[in-house]
Amino acid sequence: MTSDRQFVTSSPNVTRHSESWPIYNVRTQCAAIAVTILVIVAAIVLILVL
Repeated sequence: MTSDRQFVTSSPNVTRHSESWPIYNVRTQCAAIAVTILVIVAAIVLILVL
Protein backbone atom coordinates (compact mmCIF):
# COMPACT_ATOMS: atom_id res chain seq x y z
CA MET A 1 0.00 0.00 0.00
CA THR A 2 2.76 2.44 0.88
CA SER A 3 4.69 1.77 -2.35
CA ASP A 4 1.55 2.48 -4.40
CA ARG A 5 0.98 5.73 -2.52
CA GLN A 6 4.58 6.80 -3.11
CA PHE A 7 4.19 6.11 -6.82
CA VAL A 8 0.97 8.14 -6.94
CA THR A 9 2.58 11.04 -5.09
CA SER A 10 5.70 10.96 -7.26
CA SER A 11 3.92 10.80 -10.64
CA PRO A 12 2.07 14.17 -10.40
CA ASN A 13 5.30 15.84 -9.32
CA VAL A 14 7.00 14.62 -12.51
CA THR A 15 4.09 15.81 -14.66
CA ARG A 16 4.08 19.19 -12.92
CA HIS A 17 7.83 19.51 -13.45
CA SER A 18 7.50 18.72 -17.16
CA GLU A 19 4.57 21.14 -17.56
CA SER A 20 6.23 23.90 -15.54
CA TRP A 21 7.97 25.50 -18.55
CA PRO A 22 4.91 26.83 -20.49
CA ILE A 23 3.23 27.81 -17.21
CA TYR A 24 6.44 29.56 -16.15
CA ASN A 25 6.51 31.45 -19.45
CA VAL A 26 2.90 32.55 -19.02
CA ARG A 27 3.61 33.62 -15.45
CA THR A 28 6.62 35.66 -16.55
CA GLN A 29 4.55 37.37 -19.25
CA CYS A 30 1.76 38.13 -16.76
CA ALA A 31 4.34 39.39 -14.26
CA ALA A 32 5.91 41.65 -16.88
CA ILE A 33 2.50 43.05 -17.83
CA ALA A 34 1.61 43.57 -14.16
CA VAL A 35 4.93 45.34 -13.53
CA THR A 36 4.41 47.67 -16.49
CA ILE A 37 0.86 48.46 -15.32
CA LEU A 38 2.13 49.17 -11.80
CA VAL A 39 4.86 51.43 -13.19
CA ILE A 40 2.33 53.38 -15.28
CA VAL A 41 -0.06 53.71 -12.33
CA ALA A 42 2.80 54.81 -10.06
CA ALA A 43 3.88 57.43 -12.62
CA ILE A 44 0.31 58.78 -12.88
CA VAL A 45 0.01 58.94 -9.09
CA LEU A 46 3.35 60.76 -8.80
CA ILE A 47 2.27 63.26 -11.48
CA LEU A 48 -1.04 63.88 -9.71
CA VAL A 49 0.66 64.26 -6.31
CA LEU A 50 3.42 66.54 -7.58
